[in-house]
Amino acid sequence: MSYSHEKENAIGYSGIWNLEELYRVPKTFSTEKYTAFQVSGVNAVLYESVPFLGKPTKVFAYCNVPAGPVPPGGWPAVVLVHGGDGTAYANFVKMWNSWGYAAISMDLYGNLPLLSVKWKERPHLEEGWAMGENFTNRDESWQYHSIAQIVLAHSLIRSLPGVNPEKTGVVGTSWGGVHASIAAALDNRFKFAVVVYSSVFETTVTKMRWWDPGRFIASIKIPTLWVKGTTDIHFTNQNWQYSVNTCGNSPVSSLVVGLGHSDNGQIYAINRRFADHVVKDGQQLPKIGKIECQGKVVSASVTSVRPVLRAELCYTCDSGPDSRQIWKKLPALVENGKVSADLPDGVTYYFLNVFDEPIIAGEQEWPVSSEYVPFKS
Repeated sequence: MSYSHEKENAIGYSGIWNLEELYRVPKTFSTEKYTAFQVSGVNAVLYESVPFLGKPTKVFAYCNVPAGPVPPGGWPAVVLVHGGDGTAYANFVKMWNSWGYAAISMDLYGNLPLLSVKWKERPHLEEGWAMGENFTNRDESWQYHSIAQIVLAHSLIRSLPGVNPEKTGVVGTSWGGVHASIAAALDNRFKFAVVVYSSVFETTVTKMRWWDPGRFIASIKIPTLWVKGTTDIHFTNQNWQYSVNTCGNSPVSSLVVGLGHSDNGQIYAINRRFADHVVKDGQQLPKIGKIECQGKVVSASVTSVRPVLRAELCYTCDSGPDSRQIWKKLPALVENGKVSADLPDGVTYYFLNVFDEPIIAGEQEWPVSSEYVPFKS
């Protein structure tokens, strides 16, 4: 199923949230009584979020700045947004700390982060909002509360001593990517966004139009990285590509054959490199131009700060559900600022990948991808 509606921006939808209030640093509270959820090397915190049914709510989060001397200007920072059945992750905060970023990871269900059980079985946070699936009342819905909690987490981490409030980003996986893409469109204080697996979300359009990030992502004005696997069971390749095309400000995409689906997407190595380029003057990822197809020869321009070490044609001859398609790869030619390849017989969908980092045994390779397109003979 593909997604199609007129491209829209956040005008008419942004007023759902009171951004002026969400930009204020939220009140914080002690987590002393939650001893079972204290993690060595990272701080646990409760912060106040928007009311639910007229009552105040709190959010449990792990939050920390890197060890060592504060760099000139302060630490950059990330807000980490979990996917469906996810929670606050202390280990993800620690990973970003080790990369030189302050980080905050919060539970968007109103629960405490008991990782061994599903979200419905986790202990509920006292004064945490009551997760439900109310699509008729916006102020009671998960989308409304999640976006508010993300923006408030951003306000909180920007206020921490040693953090540079002008060098912050948001990273979201799966449902968290849906939420992160909306937050990136609404919160103009973010400087970059990473959206892992997610795309315009078709299943809720008939229930409540404002749920769909397709209503927002055209308004994203910051550098945005989109990462996905070819056989993701939750988000289709066509809708994902539509999202990339709709997103503002020259988005970068990475479509990976065989990539799985989990909240570990918050700490993919390509996320760090993308963030480093935006807020640490790190080296930019390659850029691939629009696909051209002459007969069965496909090509695209490529520019790269680093030498492009290799390229590949990724293709499938299947036309059924994405999750059941078999994808194959063939070497592609890189020459004179262009990547090209010959399409095999029977191709239904294809794209090109380029790599500017050497292969490391046991490590996931991260390409920069061209657009994902159907073959039209």
